[in-house]
Amino acid sequence: MGVAVLVAAYFLSMIKGFDKLIKDFYTIKDIAEQLQVKEKAVRRLVTRGSLKARKVCGKWVVTADNLKAFLEPDTSAPCSSEISLWN
Repeated sequence: MGVAVLVAAYFLSMIKGFDKLIKDFYTIKDIAEQLQVKEKAVRRLVTRGSLKARKVCGKWVVTADNLKAFLEPDTSAPCSSEISLWN
């Protein structure tokens, strides 16, 4: 994680209950490394709203839940091949 995020995590960890919450955050760099893509690609997902994130101390951070929601397929929506069959 970035230094600013770690500093914020340290101070927030002093508040009861925030220590568990902070462990579930990822930076743009963390996600790019995990997905083996460039940071710019992850930033683009954030700015387009595809991947929910917030700025903490000037750095984008993504919760584990938001990352999981982004990576899991939406089974309620038809896939593009199904849509093209009916058009």
